Amino acid sequence: MASTLAYVGVADRKTFDEIGAPCQDAGENENGHVLVKQIGDHGKDEVTVIFQHWIKSRTLDATNRRPTGGKGI
Repeated sequence: MASTLAYVGVADRKTFDEIGAPCQDAGENENGHVLVKQIGDHGKDEVTVIFQHWIKSRTLDATNRRPTGGKGI
């Protein structure tokens, strides 16, 4: 039987902190900075849930920003 992987975004930090699982700092990249809690072991358990709380997320401005390469537009 295949295992199921589900991602859940948790907007409220207090709610995220109340989830009874260890917290991992997944770091920062171009999409922002995210904390993660996981329940289950993907591949071993039937269902694995990954909870994410974005400390800092990509802004609309950053999404639309394009490098000019010094040549102007």
